[in-house]
Amino acid sequence: MKRFISTLAVLGVALMPLTAMAATLVSGQQYSLPAQKIVEGNLYSAAGTSTIGGRVTGDVLAVGGTISLAGSVGGDVFAIGGTLQVLGPVGGDVRVAGGTLSINDRVGGDLVVAGGTVHVLPGAIVQGDLIVAAGQVIVDGTVQGSVRMTGEELVINGAVYGDVRYRSQNQLQKGESAVIGGKVLRTAVSPSRTSLQASEGAFKGAFWAIVGVMTGMALLAGLGLVALLMWRWRRQSLGIIAQARDEFWPSLGRGITYGILVPIAAILLLISFVGAFPGALLLLIYIAALILTKALAGMLFGSWLIMVMKKRQVMHLTWVSALGGFIVLRIVAMIPVVGWIISIAASLVVFGVVAHRIQKQLSSR
Repeated sequence: MKRFISTLAVLGVALMPLTAMAATLVSGQQYSLPAQKIVEGNLYSAAGTSTIGGRVTGDVLAVGGTISLAGSVGGDVFAIGGTLQVLGPVGGDVRVAGGTLSINDRVGGDLVVAGGTVHVLPGAIVQGDLIVAAGQVIVDGTVQGSVRMTGEELVINGAVYGDVRYRSQNQLQKGESAVIGGKVLRTAVSPSRTSLQASEGAFKGAFWAIVGVMTGMALLAGLGLVALLMWRWRRQSLGIIAQARDEFWPSLGRGITYGILVPIAAILLLISFVGAFPGALLLLIYIAALILTKALAGMLFGSWLIMVMKKRQVMHLTWVSALGGFIVLRIVAMIPVVGWIISIAASLVVFGVVAHRIQKQLSSR
C-alpha cells in the first residue's frame, strides 16, 4: 500500500508542471474568458476563436484564427492569428503577427507588429516604441517612444513623441492632427524589396520568439522535475533507470505496447458511459507517466554517459548526471534521424519500466 501511495505521489509531482500549465492552457475551436474571471499567472490559448475578456495577471500567448483581448493583461502579449484585437490594457510588451491587427488601449512597453493591415486606434497609448511591418499602417493613437515602420501605405494621424523612421516606396502621410516630436527619416526601398517581404520576416521572428518561450518553459519545467526527483525520490529513480538498462529490450517492448494500447483503452472507456471516469483517470495516469518518463530518460542518458566515460560497471545517479543528462538528451533529440532514434529509444525504455511498475501496483491492490 505504501509503495502504491508513493507511486501516486511521484505521479502527482510529475503532473505539477502540467497542472501549472493546464490551469492556464486552453485549446479547441472556441475559448472565452468572461470579464469577471481572473487568471493568476500566464494564459496560453490555441483555439480557432479566442475571446479574453477577463484579467490575466501574467503573460498571454495566443495562437488562432481570431483573437480578441478585451480584458487587462499584467505581463506581455505574444499572439499569431488572422484577426487580432488588443482592446484592453497591457502592462508589458505586445508582440503580434497576423492579417488584420487593431490596438485600442494602453501598452506599457513596446508594440511590435507584423501583418497585412495594422491600426493603432485613437484610444491606444504605446508607452514604449512602435515597430511595425505591414502593407498598411495607420497610427491614430499616441506613441510615447519612437516609431519604426515598413510598409506601402503609412499614415500618422496621432501623436508620436520620438523620432519616426520609415521604409517605404511611398511618402509618409501625415494627417491634420498628427504631432511628431522628433525627426522624420525615410529610407526608400526598391520594388523588389516590398513590405510584404518585411512583414514575412517579422512574422517569422514573432513565431520563433513564441516557440522559444514555450521551449524554454518546457526545459525549465523538466529540470524542475528532475531536481525534485533527485531530492525526494533518488533511490526510486535510480531503481527505474537501472532496470531500464538491465532489461533494455523487454522494457523497450513494454514501452511500445503500453504506449499504443493505453491511450486506445482510455479513449474506449471515455466514449462509454460506464467507463468515463476510469477512462479519464487512466488518461491522467498515462500523461503523468509520459511527463515522468521525459525526466527519467534524461537521467538514464546522463548516468549511462558517465558510466561509459569512466568505464564503470555500476550505474550511479548524481546531480550532474541527472540535470546534465536531461539537457544533453534534449540537445541530442534535435539531431535528425540518429538523435530522434536515441531520444525515442531512451523514452520508450523508461516508459516501459514506469508503466509496468504502475500496472503491477494497480493489479496488486
